[in-house]
Amino acid sequence: MKMKMNFRMIKEKLGWIGVLTVVAITLDLWVLSKADISLIFSSELRSFGQVAGLLGAIFLSINYILASRPGFLGPFFGGLDKMIKAKRLLAAFGTLAICFHPIFFALASESSDGVLRYFFPSSNIPYALGVFALYIYLAIIIRSFYLKLSHGFWERTENLTGIFLILFAFHIFYIPSDTYSYLPLRAWVLGLVGFGALAYIYELGFHFRFFWTRIFHFIHLKVFQKL
Repeated sequence: MKMKMNFRMIKEKLGWIGVLTVVAITLDLWVLSKADISLIFSSELRSFGQVAGLLGAIFLSINYILASRPGFLGPFFGGLDKMIKAKRLLAAFGTLAICFHPIFFALASESSDGVLRYFFPSSNIPYALGVFALYIYLAIIIRSFYLKLSHGFWERTENLTGIFLILFAFHIFYIPSDTYSYLPLRAWVLGLVGFGALAYIYELGFHFRFFWTRIFHFIHLKVFQKL
């Protein structure tokens, strides 16, 4: 009996162990992407910005995967309710990381033009995609928190944040950075973001199906039953 309980306790921690393993692999690949380890310490603010961007992408991707409520993952977090709590916690961590991502780069910039490109859209497409992604995400989050919304509207609004993930994927793909120059890191991060985007598209498709089912049900009740 005691052995069964210990196994169950370990199983319920495997979800978080998996998340921490993903974070560790990401950081290891980031370190390996450097031609010289001293580059990490030559500009700490830029390094913090890079790590914040990577962790933000990872946390939010896992958040979207958990948002699709895959039943087989529930037991590894201690049940569906705890998995949803983990999803919200990862969303909070991811949001903070994404917000600090441009701030660290701006602080490391040596010119005013360099600062502006991290917060205002420009002709530089990769940077502009990142700026648009950040503001779309923040606008939806702020609107959701500060307006009194129904639970259903909150879920529909939350689904729109997936647009951010898709834009951010293009930002990661095109921006000249470690993820661009080091193929293993690029494949790893884009793979995780891709899984998150697929989970978002799946969840969005579910809501669209639910919406059209309600529409057809309404038409059936109001129109065809009166014929």
